[in-house]
Amino acid sequence: MKSHYAKSNMVWILVIALLLPSSRVLAESTTGGGSSWDADSWGGQAYVPLLGDVNGDGKADRVVYRSSDGDWGCWITDGGRCSWDAHDFGGPGYVPLLGDVNGDGKADRVVYRSSDGDWGCWITDGGRCRWDAIDFGGPAYVPLLGDVNGDGKVERVVYRFSDGDWGCRNADGGTCSWDTHDWGGPAYVPLLGDVNRDGKADRVVYRSSDGDWGCWITDGGRCSWDAHDFGGPAYVPLLGDVNGDGKVERVVYRSSDGDWGCRNAEGGTCRWDTHDFGEPAYVPLLGDVNGDGQLDRVVYRSSDGNWSNRTSTRQVCLYEHKNYRGWQKCFKTNQPNFVNLGINDTVSSLKVAPGCTAELYQHINYRGFKRVYTGDNAWVGNANNDEFSSLKVLCVSEKLNCAKLQEAIVKYAPRIQMAIDEEWFPSSIAFFNSIASRRGRYFQANDSLDSPSDWKWDGAFGQDPTVHSVPIYAFVVEGKKENSECATGLNETFTDIFYFAFFPYNRGKRVCTGVYHDNYCPVYIPFTSHCAVPRINGCVGGYTVFGNHVGDWEHVTVRLRGNLQVGCYTPVFAVGSTHDSAVRLPWSSVEKTADGHPIIFAAKGSHGMYFNAARHRYQNLPNGHYLVDETSKGKAWDTWKNVVTVTGTTNHWTCSSDAPNFNQGLCSTLLSLNNFRWGNKKDGCGIIEALSGECRLNDGPAGPNDKGFVTNPNTCE
Repeated sequence: MKSHYAKSNMVWILVIALLLPSSRVLAESTTGGGSSWDADSWGGQAYVPLLGDVNGDGKADRVVYRSSDGDWGCWITDGGRCSWDAHDFGGPGYVPLLGDVNGDGKADRVVYRSSDGDWGCWITDGGRCRWDAIDFGGPAYVPLLGDVNGDGKVERVVYRFSDGDWGCRNADGGTCSWDTHDWGGPAYVPLLGDVNRDGKADRVVYRSSDGDWGCWITDGGRCSWDAHDFGGPAYVPLLGDVNGDGKVERVVYRSSDGDWGCRNAEGGTCRWDTHDFGEPAYVPLLGDVNGDGQLDRVVYRSSDGNWSNRTSTRQVCLYEHKNYRGWQKCFKTNQPNFVNLGINDTVSSLKVAPGCTAELYQHINYRGFKRVYTGDNAWVGNANNDEFSSLKVLCVSEKLNCAKLQEAIVKYAPRIQMAIDEEWFPSSIAFFNSIASRRGRYFQANDSLDSPSDWKWDGAFGQDPTVHSVPIYAFVVEGKKENSECATGLNETFTDIFYFAFFPYNRGKRVCTGVYHDNYCPVYIPFTSHCAVPRINGCVGGYTVFGNHVGDWEHVTVRLRGNLQVGCYTPVFAVGSTHDSAVRLPWSSVEKTADGHPIIFAAKGSHGMYFNAARHRYQNLPNGHYLVDETSKGKAWDTWKNVVTVTGTTNHWTCSSDAPNFNQGLCSTLLSLNNFRWGNKKDGCGIIEALSGECRLNDGPAGPNDKGFVTNPNTCE
């Protein structure tokens, strides 16, 4: 699955290139190897270089633009010219940009004229977009594109250096939450990038005089590295997801000697930090040249239109001809059938990243003779030339992650970061059984609640996992097939591990019961976007907490490639449960502990599972208010220290654990309860339930046994 983080990454970087003098582009990847068009000349004087995924294959394509006549050129990374190559669009006074305007995964052409704020937009597979020719911005504003609201489509953004004024318009003409919020100012360069991995582009500024960086999260405050100096005079700033974790890194480039610097969110460096690449007159860009989800370094020189690049880590690249010429195809996973890829019996050379092994087979599905390569090979030899039909890729990281099932259950159990100041901790279901009783279809607290919003009843606070050994319940479901709705495109069988955490209490949300205003301006200064009076923020009326419930089941899913017959498992992706939806990330993008456990952040009170520490706005209410989950790095619950493995079928689950005094019978009985609610009956409803579907105290949640994605291998989250 291709994430929209990568689509956006190629957009904001282009603006920086426009602020630089024209020059030749070279491209280098994370590890320094060159792609198929490394050192190719294309473009030339008067052309501005850009990178964008024009055909939706996940790889950055080369694009150039000439302002004198609006001429565009486009060269697909694995092919020839794109459909609109040499189609004029724009002209003198227009600045070119690329961005996915309609959410189809392909970069579209956009132009902006600062003299009057005119925007032009041409969809790659269609005509003009809906906001083509609609003015926004004007003199002294710099244009940017970024997916500010997380809908997979870029918004138009402008920035004015003189006072740091930002403007933002979405496809429907509406404004984003921080439109007209001043931030930055003279000497600061504006950028956009997803800093906290929530799928939304955040505002970033950089001052070259002292290397000062500023960062403002779209749905929150300053980021962790706001005001941290990095770079300095003569360095050009860029943003891009260099390591494939879904967060942009800060990158700087100095043209005098081609020096690159790179810092991640935690202040660490990437592997090519301080590695020189480029020289005077080169323009730096970042783009995912080989489609591995990690942005590569690219440089361009306009005097001769020369481009260069290097491909990234942990992959095998195949080539049509000897000496790495002809077409190039790079793979990080096994490829059982070259016929379907259009490259059957055509491989003559290959490059193997450090730590990886390539096994090439004579026939499809890994049959016939096998040749093993542990390094680059410029010529496979007469006996092997044009003979291969399938490939296995095994890299160091995958070798280390390969595990037997019971080992995998423990190996990939998550670290759950509780929120700072969290009050309602998890517990074992045995603990809950001691403070609650089964009454019909409900598991009700023994202690009476003083009100529907009572949160201090006996046992509500659970068991602090840094003090008690609190179990996580790992349901193992074998047999996820490619032909089910859970298809991932791989011709294999999968195993899902659902790590269920139980909490005795879920705290609801404080909701405005009147009318809520968020940065509302009652009166604007005529002919401007500035407010004439103080803006209104907050609730006109009162607040009440809705959505509390006794009992709370949350879960994290890890999908493994492999099955009992194969006997070896490797992770594919992880899923976090968030209210009535889920957040999915490929395994390579999941933050992990030093020993490979996924790190998950549980929202304060509600315990929704997310992959980052941030404010997560998940529902808008009719009165203008909205619901937000807040995650942060508080106490760490290392769940692998007490994993209860749960196997079996619907209504007949069996628990097993090595923990002292573990009551297997009670665990198996409770988890097999069918059509059952793990908490009190709803209370404090009234008219608000009809309007929002929420009560002050909601029904207790259904348990794992009533989750279709657990009980049916062909049902997904």
